[in-house]
Amino acid sequence: TTCAMNGGEDYELLFTLTQSDFERVRHHKDIVAIGITRPADQGVALISGSGQAYPIEAQGWRHF
Repeated sequence: TTCAMNGGEDYELLFTLTQSDFERVRHHKDIVAIGITRPADQGVALISGSGQAYPIEAQGWRHF
């Protein structure tokens, strides 16, 4: 998981959409939901398959 979250050279197109729009694309074979957005003051977390939340912070390359 550490390598997947902090490695590089792995690119895919990511986008956000409203919950109502998600319902329209949820069964599309080429779209995979990877998470949800939430207010910044709630922090960033990786949620495991069992529902456990793990706080995360960027550890990858800093461009500037």
